[in-house]
Amino acid sequence: RQPLAPDAEFLLAWLYMGVGDWAKAKPRLARLAFAADANLYHTAVYGAGLLRFDGDAAEARRCLEVLQKAQPDAPRTVELHAAVLDAE
Repeated sequence: RQPLAPDAEFLLAWLYMGVGDWAKAKPRLARLAFAADANLYHTAVYGAGLLRFDGDAAEARRCLEVLQKAQPDAPRTVELHAAVLDAE
């Protein structure tokens, strides 16, 4: 069996999140968020999920740092920054 393409992997993780199964979504999103060719939307969703489901501001901050380097003024970056500050 071949691994899923990143977009399919994200969709599966998104569906798991939608039904509240963070335990299955989290490892998939983590792989996508920090991949060499990561889609920054995946990184932002992972960061938001960490805060929502785990309350893990430290790991969400890692996502924020990736976003700030690539797109410091993007709305998703600003939104995650605010959420991380609120959680800390």
